[in-house]
Amino acid sequence: MSKTIVSILLSGLCVAPFWASAAGSCNPSKLQCENLYDPLGIDVTTPRLSWQLTSSQQGDEQTKFQILVSSNVKLLSKDQGDLWDSGVTDSKSNEAVYAGKLLTSEAQAFWKVRVWNGKNKESSWSTNATFSLGLLSPSDWNARWIGSGTDQKIEPAPYFRKEFTVKKSVRRATVYICGLGYHELHLNGTKVGNHEIDPAFTRYDLRSLYVTHGCVLRGFSANTFSTIAFCRSSEVNP
Repeated sequence: MSKTIVSILLSGLCVAPFWASAAGSCNPSKLQCENLYDPLGIDVTTPRLSWQLTSSQQGDEQTKFQILVSSNVKLLSKDQGDLWDSGVTDSKSNEAVYAGKLLTSEAQAFWKVRVWNGKNKESSWSTNATFSLGLLSPSDWNARWIGSGTDQKIEPAPYFRKEFTVKKSVRRATVYICGLGYHELHLNGTKVGNHEIDPAFTRYDLRSLYVTHGCVLRGFSANTFSTIAFCRSSEVNP
């Protein structure tokens, strides 16, 4: 019996700091798109937008929400949803399906949400979140396949390198990379992204996946992309 009482008291001590540390009442945070934080290259034109709630009041709940989705951060900072303004919507759900302007290949969007609780108290706007679309149609691809030109079974793994010069300032740069095997991409000597063993395995005679990366190019300067193909198609195909 004494062990049970001690356990309950300790649990109460652990819960108390959570309620004490939560600021305000029913505040949205941890915004996700398609269950991912700030995803790049999604292939859904009506993505699911979701958030989590924190509150200083036990038993508090959301009764309304409003989502703004904008094409750039400046508009969003002015509370202008040029892509979608959900309006104040009666709902206890912390998820909504995007229902704004048509999203096309490579579109980038920024969004935020605010909620109202059971006492009709309005929260502050959440911090901004973002998502972007990938290449939705085969016609969007204008790249060409490259290869090592040697026997696939010869080691070491082939290394590809391309130097190019950017003659203007760059506001946004996105890399879409598809390979028949695993690869690792570098830009100016630094690894791009934090993924390992990209892309996921498929039957390459049926489907080839691509990976999307956001990157920072040096404007008015030379840049170098390099990639290593760790595993070629003949080694991973069944």
